[in-house]
Amino acid sequence: MRRIFLPLLCITVLVFTSAAQSPTAQNASASTAAANATNSSGQSAAPAAAKSKKSQKEDFDDSGSLLGNPPVYTPPPSKEKMKPAEVPAWLNELVVKQFGKEFEIFPNDHQVLFTGDLDGDGIEDAVIVVRSEHPLLGASSHNFVPLSPEEDYYGWGKASTFAGSQTVRWEEQRILLIIHGSGPQAWRSETPKAKFVMVNLPFEKIQLTVAKIKKRTEAVISGDSMTFSATIFWDGKKYKFDPTGTID
Repeated sequence: MRRIFLPLLCITVLVFTSAAQSPTAQNASASTAAANATNSSGQSAAPAAAKSKKSQKEDFDDSGSLLGNPPVYTPPPSKEKMKPAEVPAWLNELVVKQFGKEFEIFPNDHQVLFTGDLDGDGIEDAVIVVRSEHPLLGASSHNFVPLSPEEDYYGWGKASTFAGSQTVRWEEQRILLIIHGSGPQAWRSETPKAKFVMVNLPFEKIQLTVAKIKKRTEAVISGDSMTFSATIFWDGKKYKFDPTGTID
């Protein structure tokens, strides 16, 4: 009986020892040790904090990736604004004499008088940038022709119809006074060849350029706005509006 009992006792001791060495037992021992350490010191070491998403994003941004750190577009510094044109007294007098008191030179533009051969007859013509609340009142008394080339191009109506229904305040609307010159004094002549008042233009900037029209080199009016540019040219009979920038 004693011979049987002793081997069984040895086997039981071995099994108990193996169980004590298992991971479960080790974890339990570690937990017990940590608990004892906490109880003895009254404090426990805080576990390492997991890295926040914000920190991860900052690390990604600092990596220089264009996906993680898109560059912010900074527009180039704007050029210094040009000074408003100094308007001579004789130009105001000419406008009143040829077109009436309803017009005044457009303020704050750096250039308000342009000269060139607009109709291809070899005599210098003029374009004057003005504004007016009632631009058509003096048409008969001062013998000028009101024009609205853009409306004519799109078939919207006549200048007399649209001049009174503008969507832009008249103080901000540029009007072009066009004088076709005649004789030695050209556009300064007492009796110019023709006069036009061009209304309802969408332009914010105006200049004269040169183009070939029907084998003749003529000056054309080039205008720009925030959304598009266009040209206005004399075709031999009237002024035409061309939003494509290609003159046929």
